[in-house]
Amino acid sequence: MIAKQIHSSNEWEEIKRKIEKNIYAIIFKTSPRCPISLSVEKKFDEWLNEKNDDCLMAFKIDVIKSRDLSLKIAEDLKVKHESPQCIVLNNALNPLYFASHYSIDFFEIDRILSSLK
Repeated sequence: MIAKQIHSSNEWEEIKRKIEKNIYAIIFKTSPRCPISLSVEKKFDEWLNEKNDDCLMAFKIDVIKSRDLSLKIAEDLKVKHESPQCIVLNNALNPLYFASHYSIDFFEIDRILSSLK
């Protein structure tokens, strides 16, 4: 699976409408200027590449190019903006998990995703 890059608030609104029962989403925020962000993004991509789940939608946001979008998502979800950052959402758009930098735990994300099935 590959994360779709999103750039605008319109795309974010469309994503919110698409999330239905038994659908969940992962949002990964990253900065191309930050070495930590690039390192964690590589781990995210490797982890996500192993996923094959029709109920999972994955998105990436470049916080430099799409800062307004990143801040809008932080406001909508009531999750402090950070980068790199990973947020797991359930079908009601409630954050089930969020972490940043090297605190992002892909084993914990797997556990959460398994509990949603």
